[in-house]
Amino acid sequence: MALTDAIYLYGIFTAAALAFVAALFTGLFVLNRWPLRDRFTIIPALLSVANLAATAYLLGMAFIRLGYHVGDLSWMRPAYTVTLLAAPVLAGFYLAVHAMLIRRWPPGPWLRVVLFVVAPLAAVLVLVPGGLGVFGSGEPWIEDGIVRMDFGALAPAYFALVTVLIAAMAIQVAMALASRENYGRGVWWFHGASFLAVSLTPVADMLREFGIVIFPAPVSWVGFGFFAMSSFALLTVQYARVLENLEEGRRAVRELNEALSRDRLTGLYSRVALEQMLEQRNRSTNPIC
Repeated sequence: MALTDAIYLYGIFTAAALAFVAALFTGLFVLNRWPLRDRFTIIPALLSVANLAATAYLLGMAFIRLGYHVGDLSWMRPAYTVTLLAAPVLAGFYLAVHAMLIRRWPPGPWLRVVLFVVAPLAAVLVLVPGGLGVFGSGEPWIEDGIVRMDFGALAPAYFALVTVLIAAMAIQVAMALASRENYGRGVWWFHGASFLAVSLTPVADMLREFGIVIFPAPVSWVGFGFFAMSSFALLTVQYARVLENLEEGRRAVRELNEALSRDRLTGLYSRVALEQMLEQRNRSTNPIC
């Protein structure tokens, strides 16, 4: 096994493990807050699904490469199916997360088309059977060290839709800029790296399917590794915001109780202020719809 292949396999399994752990932790965070359905619950839930899709994508790519090394291509079609199916699912949920984080939800017309038309249609095309689908009727083969599949009539349409999804991820630029002010410099750097890696590395891998080899091995696992770390950063910030809101609520209740115990009139005015404060906090923590 060449050094580049060893680095690729170790890297892709590491990225898959990171994505799975990110999905697990974000999922546990959602279960801990359920049945609350504010932005601190919805955003981690979407992150969990996106990381599960990233895990499936990475494992599919890993099995494709392992099949090449052991000389057994019998599981190539299922692995390719999982990989191509996970890609639009990941992109759709990733875009939804970022739209909510920069408070662009409900989405605008163009993003609504991307989320509810382009991403589902790309996933459906993968499931079309026979030579008319994304996959042709031929068997996989190895050419220039790359495992290739016989793509069908709908393959150009699928890759065109995936290209639209990748282009739509430019919304992450706005998220990266906004996160510097709202979420901290560390999260901003993570999102900047995640934007570049998740947007550019899958393009390089997709070009390999058309014979344009930029890197000696697939590199999209680098982007997914950054995505998993970005998810951890977001979850940490979201959890800190939840604790901050809870502490502010407890402090306001304590101040109200102290005011009520001293003077009824002062307590009356404090209650009005508390209600205004709680209403403002509810607007800031529940702007999903």
